[in-house]
Amino acid sequence: MRPSEEFERLRDELQHWRTRVDELRVRAHLGSMEFRDKLEETGDTLEPVARSAARRLEQLGRNGAEEVRSVVRSLRAGWDEVRRTHRELARDAERARRQEADARRHG
Repeated sequence: MRPSEEFERLRDELQHWRTRVDELRVRAHLGSMEFRDKLEETGDTLEPVARSAARRLEQLGRNGAEEVRSVVRSLRAGWDEVRRTHRELARDAERARRQEADARRHG
């Protein structure tokens, strides 16, 4: 699985759990006081974990994007070097071809 696919999967999973927590809140609102108390206890635990996971996922996305940009910059620099080398080799080959032609004419 590509990093971007894994990132999207994690984001979807986090959204799924947020939705579940919201559904539980609605049920608690409609349900008994005991259920509300239990949900509040759980919510006090789940909310910070969910916020932390969301922050970490966002950071991962930013870091992943920066890593991709870094790879792209490296690839571009490498490609530029290949083009420069190709041009230099082409010039050298042309020079050698001319020198060989001159040597045949004069020799």
